[in-house]
Amino acid sequence: MAHSRLRGGGTITLNNGLAHFETPSFRGSALLQITWSLPAEYKIRVKLGRVRYGIGNYSDDDFNAKGFKYNRSYLENGFYWLALTDRPVEEGSGEDWWHRYRKIVIDSDDHLGEARFPVYMVYMNPALDRSAGNWTGGMPDLLRCWSKGKWFTGKEDWEPAFHYTETDWYVVELEKYSGQLIMRVLTVDGKVIQESKPVSLDLIYGMGKTASKHEYAYVGEPHIDSYKGDAFVDELQFFVPKGK
Repeated sequence: MAHSRLRGGGTITLNNGLAHFETPSFRGSALLQITWSLPAEYKIRVKLGRVRYGIGNYSDDDFNAKGFKYNRSYLENGFYWLALTDRPVEEGSGEDWWHRYRKIVIDSDDHLGEARFPVYMVYMNPALDRSAGNWTGGMPDLLRCWSKGKWFTGKEDWEPAFHYTETDWYVVELEKYSGQLIMRVLTVDGKVIQESKPVSLDLIYGMGKTASKHEYAYVGEPHIDSYKGDAFVDELQFFVPKGK
C-alpha cells in the first residue's frame, strides 16, 4: 500500500496507530509513497493532523547554515498533505524538483506575508517547459489555486483554500475519474471545508493528453533544503473502481 522515503535524518515512527513524521533538521525529508505507480482512476483519502510546520520552527543556526534556502525576509515551512508527481522522488530532490515535477498538491505552507497556517489546493500548468530554469520559489504561471469557490489561473495567483489549526485533524481526498480530478478537505466528522470544482485532466501537467507513463502519490515533508517540524497521519485509504 505504501512505503517510506526517508532522507537527511527524517523519520516516520508508528505508535498507537499513528504515523509520526519528524524532520527536526531542514535537511531532513520524510515521505510516504502510496503504491508504486497509480492506475488511471482512483480515490485517495488521508486523515492527518497536529501539523506543526510553522515558520517559528527555524533557529539562528538554520539561517547561518550552508544550503538553507531561506532568509529572514523570505521564509516558508510546510507539509504535503497529498501530492502527485510524474516520477519517483530522488535523493537530492529539493524545492526546485518538486515545483518542476509535481502534478497536483494539497499542502500547508506557513510563510511571511500571509495569515498563519494556510493550506493550498493546486494543480500545475502543463504548458511550461520543465527542462530548463531554476524552479526554486516557483515560476510565473506555474499553478492554479482553488480558493473562494473558483480556480485562480493568473500568473502569480497563490491563493490559499483555507487556514488550518495546528492541533486539529483533517481528511484530504483526491478523486481522479472520467477524465477529471476533484480535491477535497473535510473535518474528521465529514463536514466539507473545501471541495474543488472538477478540472479536466487535459489542463493538468502530466495528465490527460500529456499523461506521464507513471504517477506517484506522496504524503509528508518533501524538501531537503528547507522545512522542519512534525505531523501525524492516522489513516491512508486507496480506492479503485469495482472490477479494475
